[in-house]
Amino acid sequence: MLSNSSSYKIIVNIFFLILFPFFFIYSVLLAHNLIIYIPGYFSLFSVLTVIFLMMNFFSFLIGKKYNLHFIEIIFFVLLLYIFLISFINYYFNNFNEYSLELLKGNIQAIIFNLVCYFLAKNLYLENSFFRRIFIIFFFICTLLVFLNINEFGIFYLKLNSENSELLSTYQSFARTLVVMSFISFTLTIRSNLNLVILIIAILSLFLNSARTEFVLFCFAIFLYLFIFDFRKTIIRVLFLTSLIIFILFYNQELLNYIFDSRIWELITNTDSSTSLNARMETIHVAIESIKSNFILGDYGSYVSELGIGMYAHNLLSAWVDLGFLGFFYFIFILVYIMIKLYSLKKFHLNNEYILLFLFFIFYFLAILVSKSYTYMFLGFLIAFCVRLDRLKLKENNE
Repeated sequence: MLSNSSSYKIIVNIFFLILFPFFFIYSVLLAHNLIIYIPGYFSLFSVLTVIFLMMNFFSFLIGKKYNLHFIEIIFFVLLLYIFLISFINYYFNNFNEYSLELLKGNIQAIIFNLVCYFLAKNLYLENSFFRRIFIIFFFICTLLVFLNINEFGIFYLKLNSENSELLSTYQSFARTLVVMSFISFTLTIRSNLNLVILIIAILSLFLNSARTEFVLFCFAIFLYLFIFDFRKTIIRVLFLTSLIIFILFYNQELLNYIFDSRIWELITNTDSSTSLNARMETIHVAIESIKSNFILGDYGSYVSELGIGMYAHNLLSAWVDLGFLGFFYFIFILVYIMIKLYSLKKFHLNNEYILLFLFFIFYFLAILVSKSYTYMFLGFLIAFCVRLDRLKLKENNE
C-alpha cells in the first residue's frame, strides 16, 4: 500500500464510491430529473481522484517509502508510451481534428486506467465497515436496476427521460455493475449471501443488456468456481438452471423478452447481429493495416476508411496504433499475470487472488472480442497483482 494510515485509505475508498456506485445512483436520479447535471461526472471525478492520489504516490516515491513493483513499472511505461505515440502523431498530422480526437480519447483512457489502479491498490477490503458498505451499495445499485425496468423489459435510462442526451451509455452502467458485483462476490465467498449476490448480479447485468459484460462476468465467476470449488459450482449451476426453468415456465412474457433480447441474438444468431458484423469489418481493416505496417503500425489508420470510433474492438487495436512493441507490452502483461495466478493459486480464497482472477479473465476475454487496448480494467489487474504479490511476501516474512 502507498500509505498505512487508515484516514488515507478511507479517503481513497470514498473516491471509489463516488466513481462507481454514486455514479450509478447519480445517473438514475438524473434520468428522473431529481438532481442537477454535473458535466462529465465520471471524467471530472476521475481527474480529481488521479491528481490527489498521484500527489500522494509521488511523495512516497520521492521519500523512498515505497518501492515500485516490476509490473507497476511496465504499466507506467506502457501508459507513457501510449501518450507519446498519440501526441507525436497529433503533432506530425498538423494538429488536425481527427488526431486531436484520438489524442483526447487516449488521454482519457490513461486517466481511467490510473484511477482503477490507484483505487484498487488501496481498497479497504480488510475493514469490516467498508466491506459492508461495498455490499450495501451493490444491493442499492441492483435494486435501482429492477425499479427502473421500462416497458420493453430492460434497464435503459435514456428511454422516456427528459435528460436522455445527458446520460451515459448502458455500457457505463454495466461497468459499475461488474465492478460492484465482483467485489461483493469476493467479500462474501465464504458466506451464504454469496449465492444471492451472484443471482442478483447476473439478473441485473442481463436486464442492462450489455452483452459483453453479461457473458464475460458469468464466464469469469463460474470459471473461478469450477476450478477452485467444483462441487459448489455444480450445485449452483443446477440451482440456477432449475430456478430459471421454473420462472420461465410461469412467466411467458419474460420468456418472450429473453428470446427478443440482444444477448439471445448474440448467442443464437450471429449473422444478424449488427454490432458483431460491424466489428468483423473493423477486424478486417485492422489486419490489412498490420500487414502493411507490421513493425511500427499505422496509428489511427482506420479513421480514413471507417471513421473515428471504428477501431478493432480487440487487442489488434494495440498493434494498429502502437506497433508491434505496443502489442507485445500487452501480451507480456497478460502472460505475466497468468503465470502469477498459477504460481500463487494456494491463495485462491484470498480477496486479492479472487479479484485478480475475476478481473483478469474478464479483461483478457474483453480485449479478445470486444474492447480496445485502452480498456480501463487494465488498471485493476496491475493493482490486484501487486497486492497479491505483497501478500505473498508478507506471509513469507512471518
